[in-house]
Amino acid sequence: MNPTGHHAGYIYHLVRYWQVWSIPGELVVVVSPAFRTQHVDLVELAQQSSTVHLLFISEAEEAHRTSRGRLVLQMQYEWELVAQYARQWQVSQVLLMYFDTFQMALATAKRVPCPVAGIFFRPVFHYEAWGHRPVNGRERLQGLRKRLILQFVVRRRALKTLFCLDPFVVSTINRWAGRDVATYLPDPVEVYPTTPADVDTLRDTLGIDPQRRVMLVFGLLDERKGLFTLIDALKRLMPDQQRHWCLLLAGPVDEGIAPALATSLDSLTQQTAVQLVRQHTFVSEAAIQPYFTLSDLIVTLYQRHIGMSAVLVRAAAAGKPVLSSDYGLMGQLVKTRQLGKAVDAESAVAVANALSTFGQASWPANPDAMQHFAEQNQASQYARTIYDTLGWRSAR
Repeated sequence: MNPTGHHAGYIYHLVRYWQVWSIPGELVVVVSPAFRTQHVDLVELAQQSSTVHLLFISEAEEAHRTSRGRLVLQMQYEWELVAQYARQWQVSQVLLMYFDTFQMALATAKRVPCPVAGIFFRPVFHYEAWGHRPVNGRERLQGLRKRLILQFVVRRRALKTLFCLDPFVVSTINRWAGRDVATYLPDPVEVYPTTPADVDTLRDTLGIDPQRRVMLVFGLLDERKGLFTLIDALKRLMPDQQRHWCLLLAGPVDEGIAPALATSLDSLTQQTAVQLVRQHTFVSEAAIQPYFTLSDLIVTLYQRHIGMSAVLVRAAAAGKPVLSSDYGLMGQLVKTRQLGKAVDAESAVAVANALSTFGQASWPANPDAMQHFAEQNQASQYARTIYDTLGWRSAR
């Protein structure tokens, strides 16, 4: 129902491949009214098929949903809506596009009249075991509470399948459940073809010095992206190292950090030899990949980020290494899939040291491993995993 975040893209790929593969049956998608204006491409795609039904909850239901205050109350009401539409359409299977916030409802509320599956975005109970930073008492208590709820929910027979974007938790969850309830789900990324001419045109349009290496920070530029740490690190490089780099920021700036970021970037251009290129506009999905192709390094210094990021997949598809936070799932994937270098994203010294050795043997970026990782996370693989696992097989 949520019109923000990953939800629209995840739904879009399910609708698209439902049509491409001519899957028998009917696909009923229930979303908030905001989808009408915020995701016109999804609305138009759904209208192309008589077996896809894109349903908007009423304005009254939306107002009631968003006025519930506490998240747990909002999720309880959303669960009531799930049950209501499941009964109304006599569905044979429910897929929760964001399982994380429905755990309490699954644990305590009435069952819906059919099996339930869900996409689990943010398991965190294993992060401490990876040794990615000490956690305080409050964080440890919160993690224990979430773990106990999850251990209970996965034992409930109403939960048929739990799709996990984190491959490292599947075996643990299945052990808790005493059955094969969890399965790994690729993070869907649609990579559109890019020609050398596309890349040259973009480089010229942005005014990037062709003699410089390009480091790219892509997407919404907010506080969690680690931009201030990166700027501090660039200032710590020797002048001859700075002259080799162009920092490309591609994406809108979060209003909460806009003034501080502008000041920090001004100081970067005044105090260093780094070229700075800013394009603070939204980039459509079909136009994204040339930014990655023209870059030499993709920077993902996300601060204590939980879960996956499509930027890792796009970097791998372009064959470009990442400089990533070593925290959580992203850090573990960078290390185990040989996607680049993972460092303490809160340390400007660690980031500067990594930048100063870029391209040397200490950067464990494996082109074959990158290609495999990109292929694994294609949008078609995501849709195939869901449809095949739930038994909605086509003749493809």
